[in-house]
Amino acid sequence: MIEKLKELQLERGVDFKGLDNFVDWADKVEPLLSLSPNHEKEFKKATLSAVTCYRIKSYKDALNNMDEAVGVLNKAITSLELSNQSTISTTSELEYPQKVTWVWLVKHVEVKHWFVLGATLLTIFGAGIKFGSSKFYQYYFKEKSEKPLISEPAVSENADSSGVSERKSKIVFVSSQKVKSDFGGVAVADTLCENLASRAGFNGEFKSWLSDSKVGPASRFKSHNNKYTLPSGKVVAENLEQITNCFDGNCLSFPINENEHGMIVSKPTPNSAENRVWSATDVEGHPLGNSCKNWSEQLPMPISGPNNTVVSLGDPTSTGVNWTSSFSANCPELELAFYCFEQ
Repeated sequence: MIEKLKELQLERGVDFKGLDNFVDWADKVEPLLSLSPNHEKEFKKATLSAVTCYRIKSYKDALNNMDEAVGVLNKAITSLELSNQSTISTTSELEYPQKVTWVWLVKHVEVKHWFVLGATLLTIFGAGIKFGSSKFYQYYFKEKSEKPLISEPAVSENADSSGVSERKSKIVFVSSQKVKSDFGGVAVADTLCENLASRAGFNGEFKSWLSDSKVGPASRFKSHNNKYTLPSGKVVAENLEQITNCFDGNCLSFPINENEHGMIVSKPTPNSAENRVWSATDVEGHPLGNSCKNWSEQLPMPISGPNNTVVSLGDPTSTGVNWTSSFSANCPELELAFYCFEQ
């Protein structure tokens, strides 16, 4: 298996001469990485990011991710070779039993090591008795331990049992990157959300608030009771249920008006699609029907008639139902952002 991986090994900076050549190479590498699940996962992520960035014409990011995929393969080969060498070297060493017993220890451990161990234990035991009876121990440890000089530190509500700070809220933001309507589908948008979040320092799984003709956030999002907050810390909603069970009142406690870096996004232009976000989703998280042919192509501009409203857009300054469906517009010529939700 390692030999087959070596046949596909490349140096960083290789020119694949286009997306098709990269995909052909990746399709051959991925099945061979099953021996190393961690590297296989890294490789899949780098490959998907490369394809996504290439399709939205972000060529610099695409090349960086292609380079990352090459690097993952090289690391996997090195790791597998070291693992094999370790396996070979240990076969000639002492074979350990499934259960170490006193009989086995007496048989295999030299007498001199038993003497050293016994002497060490006696020395430590004697030193402990001597230290425990000293005035220093009696004064500084035994007596003062009854009244601690410093109170225990308070543990915040966002800390685990060890006292280590842990972010329990989920991040939501408007993507800083804008794309045209033929960006490739909800899975592509999900990948872009994860890439943007990762660059901003937010680790975790992110998905876009988008629908196609079949599925929407109501079926794609994971259920949880965590709060949604902006990168700046402002609370958007107490949980997903608050967002998807709103019809007339305030769906959000605060508008989703920041990008992944915490910068305020521009306000939508009245009676215009400008500065709104891709959505095609109703307030309950279900598809509204029109989604620019599942985000796969730019539909032709109709001259007149009801078909000139082909996609619904969201308003990032709204806390009511308009946050997800505020305006209908034609797919062509639009280049907009979308909402990203941590799962």
